[in-house]
Amino acid sequence: MTQWYPIIKQFHITLVSLSIILFFFRALLTLKHWPWQQRFPWLKVTPHILDSFLLASGVTLAVMSHQYPLVVGWITLKLLLLFIYIGLGVYVLKIAKNTMQRLIGIGLVALVLAWMIQIALTKTLWIF
Repeated sequence: MTQWYPIIKQFHITLVSLSIILFFFRALLTLKHWPWQQRFPWLKVTPHILDSFLLASGVTLAVMSHQYPLVVGWITLKLLLLFIYIGLGVYVLKIAKNTMQRLIGIGLVALVLAWMIQIALTKTLWIF
């Protein structure tokens, strides 16, 4: 690992925090039936930019630490959960038809995020 690893790791953690905050903010606006997509189009674009940098920093950290998906179990699971998180996010923000469906989706997103954070902190696959 190089001297850049801690800096990239902190950048990654910051992006994770911003991405989570932005998702829940957009989900709240969607729950309130507020037309955020029309009034604030930057809220549609910003998550894609953030998440692109987030993915790039995650790949960089994996390469720098020589820990790769399909080789290291916890990274494989974290990547799988990332795809589940993306799918649930699309469901909450675009597909869910009513408040109950959105609330269930938001709850599932929170569980997936908690599991991903737990994996990142402990480097283990299990919740308990």
